[in-house]
Amino acid sequence: MLNTGPIPKGPTIDDAEISARIFSSVNLTCLIDWHPDYDDCPKNWLWQYFLEDLPRTGKKYKEYDLQDTGRKCKKELVHSIFNVTENDEGTYSCLFICDDRNTMKAAVDLTVFVPLPATGIVTTLYGQI
Repeated sequence: MLNTGPIPKGPTIDDAEISARIFSSVNLTCLIDWHPDYDDCPKNWLWQYFLEDLPRTGKKYKEYDLQDTGRKCKKELVHSIFNVTENDEGTYSCLFICDDRNTMKAAVDLTVFVPLPATGIVTTLYGQI
């Protein structure tokens, strides 16, 4: 069968830096080139955190199957992190594995923040109101 779509390229991430509030949930999203005529590319895909493969399911994580994006040759690989803590900060990589080429990846940096408590005092450049 002739391939009618583009040769799949490596994964991409639209937002390379994500901030999440402590104890919230966050979705990491990676766009993957996809064409049904290329059976061997991608053959596999996964998320890693500091070079360790992340579990696909569990209390802390959930990786969703490739999802349609509405674009013909793109799919989304979404990895959710629940109950985010400071221990979740760092670089996450989306890996795209093909038989006929080296593994390709895209990375996103996750920062976790703790919101300041509301004091009822408004501070401006000129002092408190």
